[in-house]
Amino acid sequence: MDKDKPNNAMPSDVPKEAQDALCAMVGFAEVTIALAAPRVMAKATRTPSREELLRALDSYIAIIVDAKRRPENDDNRPYIAAEPHVLRLRELIATWEPSKEVPDDIKAAARAALVASNATEPPEGWDNYEGEADAD
Repeated sequence: MDKDKPNNAMPSDVPKEAQDALCAMVGFAEVTIALAAPRVMAKATRTPSREELLRALDSYIAIIVDAKRRPENDDNRPYIAAEPHVLRLRELIATWEPSKEVPDDIKAAARAALVASNATEPPEGWDNYEGEADAD
């Protein structure tokens, strides 16, 4: 491991397009999990702004648009399946003033987007999920 490079830094030989796609997927996962799991949102140190939430969803929607340009297969099917749920989530967030209390319709849309994207519901369920344990 390179001591001068942070653990989360991507190698310089990864194409920018791939880096952007990975960042969009991570941002989407972080946003939707926080919206789907009340305990994760409650533990957040700050509530993301509407603009931050929309930016994360818009980046993921760009991946969906790109996936739809290719013939449908196992690689892009989850993105295509998630599209209506992500669009619905975006629509709901556009008129919501974000807070630690996530409305039921936004929770449901976030959960549906995660399921359609092939995310697995935590064994304890979304209502009891507290997020990943912090690594030491």
